Amino acid sequence: MGQGQYSASRVRKIPVLRRKMWLYLGVTLVLPFAGFALAWFLFPRLGIDPAFTGFAGILLIPAQALGILMWFPAQNRLVKLARSNGGLVCIYCGYDLSSRLTSDVCPECGKAISDEEAQSAWKVFVPDV
Repeated sequence: MGQGQYSASRVRKIPVLRRKMWLYLGVTLVLPFAGFALAWFLFPRLGIDPAFTGFAGILLIPAQALGILMWFPAQNRLVKLARSNGGLVCIYCGYDLSSRLTSDVCPECGKAISDEEAQSAWKVFVPDV
């Protein structure tokens, strides 16, 4: 894949990737700042020196990096599955559609998706589908 493989415009076309992106961004952005705010208000009430609040914030920075780094393997797993199955992966839940018989409904999430629709959506990541 070339540059921009994980650009937002490409991810937007596949709902399962978009959901995962927002989940990991939420983990990386909201939780550390919530912990920092909690430490900011809780430390003085517990009698802990407020100087440790900044230290607590610094400790939460690796959590942000971890969340960002966790998103790429999750996305890569789905892209590899789409590549190995000819793009027959549900764009709503990530289920492998290559084993379904004739129905145009995903057995995992119950949403209607044809083989052509799945393949055309995954084409942005797997051009040879």
